[in-house]
Amino acid sequence: MDRFLAERGDRRLDSHEAVVVAVADGRITRLFHYLHDPAAFGFFWSR
Repeated sequence: MDRFLAERGDRRLDSHEAVVVAVADGRITRLFHYLHDPAAFGFFWSR
């Protein structure tokens, strides 16, 4: 679990996120990125 803080112009993002990774034979085989608020994340990164 991570807290992601970012500012861009007049936009601010305060998000809690988790990255879940599956490893097999020393290699990443799957990665899931869970966002607390996907809409806020999308708005922050949109133009």
